Amino acid sequence: MSNAWRVLDDYQISRLDHAIFDVLSQRGMEIQNDTILEAVQRRGAKIEKGSRVAKFPEEVILELITEQKRRRDEENLEKSASQLSAVWGPECFSIYDWENRELRAGNMKDAIEMIHLGDTVDEVKTVSSVLVMNDFDLRVEPLESLAVRLQHTRKPGHAQAQMPQQIKYLIRMGEAYSGSEGETRFLDRWVSVTSPLILGRRVCELLLERGKFGIGMNVCTQATSGLNAPVTRAGTIVQASAEILATWMCFKAVFPRLDTDAGAGTGVFGAGKPSFCSPEAWLQNIAIYQLFEGLYGGNVWVLNTSTIDAKVPGFQAVFERTFAMTTVRFAAHPVDFVLGTLDNTCIFSPVQAMIDLELARGIWHFFRGLDVNDETLGIKTIKEVGLNKPRSYLATEHTRRNVRKELWLPKLLDRTGWRTDEVEAAQERRMLEKANEMWKMRLKEYQPFTIDRDVKDVIDKILREARKELLT
Repeated sequence: MSNAWRVLDDYQISRLDHAIFDVLSQRGMEIQNDTILEAVQRRGAKIEKGSRVAKFPEEVILELITEQKRRRDEENLEKSASQLSAVWGPECFSIYDWENRELRAGNMKDAIEMIHLGDTVDEVKTVSSVLVMNDFDLRVEPLESLAVRLQHTRKPGHAQAQMPQQIKYLIRMGEAYSGSEGETRFLDRWVSVTSPLILGRRVCELLLERGKFGIGMNVCTQATSGLNAPVTRAGTIVQASAEILATWMCFKAVFPRLDTDAGAGTGVFGAGKPSFCSPEAWLQNIAIYQLFEGLYGGNVWVLNTSTIDAKVPGFQAVFERTFAMTTVRFAAHPVDFVLGTLDNTCIFSPVQAMIDLELARGIWHFFRGLDVNDETLGIKTIKEVGLNKPRSYLATEHTRRNVRKELWLPKLLDRTGWRTDEVEAAQERRMLEKANEMWKMRLKEYQPFTIDRDVKDVIDKILREARKELLT
């Protein structure tokens, strides 16, 4: 964090720290599960008789922070990136058909098509689900969705369990696919705390079930200024930070050996709905990140690069995504570039995904810095050009060797000179048309993928068992 822009000075950090401890010890967190409530009480939390609110004394908080710092030191946790990494996900309920200007609920056919598209993008390391398959009952949809990905991409990503009963089936499917007992990489670790300071019944059940299988926990706070958190930025930072620390304590009280991480995903309330991509939201999230890095052992990520307000591809979406990618990278840590999500991750657009991919490549090209060595200095070429030879570097061997590596050459953005009023007025529409053509061309590049027949049979058997249990 030494090279990052600091949003908090030492005085502000001290005031926030004291306020967070005060909220945890005096306000506490409501815990809607007896097992977790009893565990935090054994660890030192104070529970008033007849109450589900746990209040955490200072010494209990400090013990947790010491554990988090020890983990960071032992594991040498660093938020760094050596290559561009893009994210295919999270799940959206709808898909926007730009060509027909139509918004519709996603289905299995759409999901498979988007899986194929994600498989063709080299920068996407794992293909998670970008669309909920609304033609399946939500009680089994995460299982059906994972089964589809396992059969249609070479780099399947995780699934988000919505019910604790789904977890064992997701693990069994991972074991069948990988051939490794206890395979949990296809199970997402994220849960969301309910603001203000409530660990809800369903989240508690998910945490307990995951912990039984040795799966750690990432908690996301989505405290929204003026709605379920104070309207002031400092107040939201205090509440959201307290929510993270309290949830960590709840999980560690039951599973002390499992690791915990978190995401700062706060928002602000305005225009009748929450916004998670406003300047205020980014400032809050980055402040939380820097606060935890400096005082609480780190292990916090800035979230919401997937969450923008724009509902259709275009200028607003480009601005909000670029603002998110660059702000987080400057002030916090390297980011995985999210592709294609719109309207607070309610909508997925393959057109926007192609635009986001181009933006990600350009931003990455800037942040990767430059190489200084014998080849890049080009001293020999500098000496030769202009001395009784053409005064241009265009035709040199040095340019031919390095041009694609050194220069960002966008395919969608227009770098030509002015042509006519009519041509320039239609430029943004042409960009969207090219992006629409681009994702359809990519689909044609998809190479069909099949899994072993025996593995498929096992996965089908697991699905039948899950449907029988969860749908009856």
